This record gives sequence, structure tokens and C-alpha cells, in this order.
Amino acid sequence: MAQIQAYNVGRSIKNKFADCQIEYNFRQSLGDKNLDSPLWKSPSKGVFTEDFYQDLIQNKCDLVVHSFKDLPTAPRTDTTIAASLKREDPRDLIFFRKNIQDQPVKKLNILSSSPRRHYLFESFLKKSLPFDCEGVNFKDIRGNMETRFKKFLEGDADGLIMAKAAIDRLIDPQNKDILSENRMLLLDCIKQCVFQVAPLSQVPCAAAQGALAIECRQNDHELLSMLKEINHESTLQNIREERTLLKEHGGGCHLKIGIFIEHHEQFYIHSAKGISPKDSKSFSHFELINKKEIPSFRKQECWPLQKTTDIFERVAVEAEIPKDANLLISKARALPESYTSNKNQLLYASGWSSWQKLARRGHWICGCLDSLGEDSQYGIQSLKFIEDKPSKWLKLSHKTATSHKNYPKLSTYQLKAKEINLQELKECKYFFWTSLSLFKLIHQKMPEIITATHACGPGNTYQGLKDAGINANKIFLFSDRQAWLKSIKDVESKV
Repeated sequence: MAQIQAYNVGRSIKNKFADCQIEYNFRQSLGDKNLDSPLWKSPSKGVFTEDFYQDLIQNKCDLVVHSFKDLPTAPRTDTTIAASLKREDPRDLIFFRKNIQDQPVKKLNILSSSPRRHYLFESFLKKSLPFDCEGVNFKDIRGNMETRFKKFLEGDADGLIMAKAAIDRLIDPQNKDILSENRMLLLDCIKQCVFQVAPLSQVPCAAAQGALAIECRQNDHELLSMLKEINHESTLQNIREERTLLKEHGGGCHLKIGIFIEHHEQFYIHSAKGISPKDSKSFSHFELINKKEIPSFRKQECWPLQKTTDIFERVAVEAEIPKDANLLISKARALPESYTSNKNQLLYASGWSSWQKLARRGHWICGCLDSLGEDSQYGIQSLKFIEDKPSKWLKLSHKTATSHKNYPKLSTYQLKAKEINLQELKECKYFFWTSLSLFKLIHQKMPEIITATHACGPGNTYQGLKDAGINANKIFLFSDRQAWLKSIKDVESKV
């Protein structure tokens, strides 16, 4: 993995500076040599990075490529993190033996040495699996990916947790000539498993997971100038904020804390979950934070304050679901009750709520969009390691739902609008849209709402509001209606 990371950085430098000569130097760190105990029990910080830092300040090399999450949070005075490439998928990935679908296990034995994963996955697995999980027992594991898979597949554990970024880097086609034998071995191991990609709303990653840190000496101005050309600035910004929060909690891999931050043009995602070492209290929040000030409205000017699930009647549409396609399920109700699981078919949900509903119906869900929209980088295009699965994807939704450019829609139900009392909407100035269908229905009856202030999630509804002519500055983004309601209460209390 270290070789691939170094070559990726070297490739980026060569793309910008074709004449640059690069010499690679690989050797094991202290953390690679000592595989007898979990990292969080290590008496020193930086077990994967300290040796290379010493080489750097002693002029034995010019730059070092680290896995960013391995770096201590304390700053160094003579070196600097000059750049980072674009972050890989930061989510955690859990593999299970295939027979777990036929022989559910009440008490799971999972391989992982991370206190963060121990804490977060225990609650996640009790809701994500299509059978009752009474508890999880974690067993420590160390070594490279091939070693971990070998221990897993030849042992008696039920599951193995790994960083998805590590998997993605090893199987990336552009790295196929680097350690090609390891790549084929890894793909063969994956084919022997079923998997779940943990959503960041429920299992936030380790701070900086999936990112590379490119370290050089502070006085090497020529190299600093070169690295600036390959730096992915938004990745570096996100990582610095994650690490700042981790440092406030004490820093280190011994913490039972996950932190994820990602900036977008209009908002940023902030997910944090764990146990504070200061007071041993648990905390959990997942929110979209708007970069512009949220407007002030009286509660009676906001709609809907109550759920709107009774506005539409949902009528099933006869549809034959092909067995040679994977399924993106927009709502739990979009998967017909008559559907029977096909083990070669992947099911991916639109959000965590739909995932849980489908799991309770007995379906194996391999991941979800986390309600971030179909163009989110955490969508189906992120499943790069499923070579033994169908390449075709279908989106299951209702008849008037928006289609996606990358996969066709299959309608499994239709919406029939009920009578609506529009009187309560007449004085409203601030609307939250739970779906694009709801907006279109109300907009058709009350065209004047287009001048109001609006809120929604960051996916199809947001795009649909903009397509309808609403200025993006008058649209605010939230993870769900409850988060929107909470923001109204907060604003109202200040008025």
C-alpha cells in the first residue's frame, strides 16, 4: 500500500513536471515491524511516520508520503505537510462470509483492532443486517490487506473491517502494474465475501482516513512550490478541520471517535460520533451546515411543520425486476413486497432510513447514498471492487421520478395526489420539500411560492428547485426535515 501511495504522488508530480527525476525509497516503519499488539496500545505516537520524519530532517530524502490518519496531530517545527492528493473514499468497509446470508449469526465475531470501529460498528450492525444481531465481539488483527484477508478466510471470524480507500487504491486499474499479484489475490478474496459500506452518518471515519499527507522540509522552497501545483486544496482543508477536532479530544488512534468533514459550494457535511475521553459522555451528530446565514421566520410562516406522508396515495405498478441488474432503491416502498433476494444482485439504498426498513424486511443492503443525492461520490460508482457482480444498475422509483443519466429508471409505483387544503400555505414564506414531487404538486397550484424561501436535501430536489427558476441563494440544505425544524426553533428563540 505504501508503494502505491508513493507512486500515485510521483505520477502526479510527473504529470506536472515531466522532466523531474524521482527516486523511490521503500522500507518498513516501526508500526509495520511490530504486529504483536494493537496500534492504540503502542507507547509512542507516530509509529508509522516517525522513522521517515527522521530521514527527512537528516536530508536522507526530500519528501515523504504518509497515510494522513497515521500522523500525530501535534505540529512539527522543521517540516510541513505541503500537499495532499484528492481524498479517496473515507468510509469503512466490512466483509462477511457469504454463508452468513443463509446462516445468520446471533453473536458476531468481527476482526478489527480499532477502538473507534469497535464502538461505532456495534450499534451499526444491529440495524444494518437483515437478521437480529444480539451483540458483536471484536478480535484484534494486524498486517497488510492480504494477510488480514488470509486470517479472515482461513479463520472462524464472521467479518473483517477495512478502510475502503485502501481497497480502492489496490484495485485501481492505473495501479495494476504495481504489485499486480497482490491485486489479483485481493480481488479473489473479495469474491468470496459479501459486504456493507458503512454510511458516514452512522460510522464517521477516522480523522483524515482516505487522504495522503505529503511532507517535506519547511526550507525546501523549490519543492514546496512544486507540491503546491499537485495539491488538492479542499481535501487539505477538510483534513485540517478533522484533525483540529480530533486534537481537541486528545488525538490518537486510541479514541473511540469518528470525525468526517467535507466542504461543498453551499454547505459542508459534519459527522462526528463517539465517546469523549474528557467526561466519558457519548455524542453523535450528522448535519449539513449552510455557509450562508439561515433566515429568520416565525414558526407559523414555515411549512410543513407536520409530516406530509398523507398527501400522496402510493399505488403499486406491475414491474418485472430483472435478475441481471443491481438495484438503487429510492424509497423502501419502491422495492416490491413480492421481490425475492437474488444473491448475485446488489441492493443500494438512497438513505439510512430506507436501508433499515429494507433490512427489517430481510434484504441484504450493501450501502446507501446517505441522502446526499444520486450524484454523490458515495454512490454506486464508488463500488469499484465488484467485478463479479452485474455492471448494469436500475433505479427503482415512482412513475414521475427524475431519471438518472447513468442508469435507467424502473417504475414500481405511482403517486396519486389527495385533496390539499392550501389555505394554511397562503401565509407561509419558508418551505421544506421532502421530495421534488411534493414541490411540483404545490407549485402547480400555487405558482407564487417560487418567490418564497426554500429548503431541501442536496440531491434531486435541490436540482429540481433550481431548474424551476429558484435562485440558489434562496435554497437552504438540510439532512432531513427534522434538522430543518430544529434550525427554525433555534432561530425563533433568538427573535
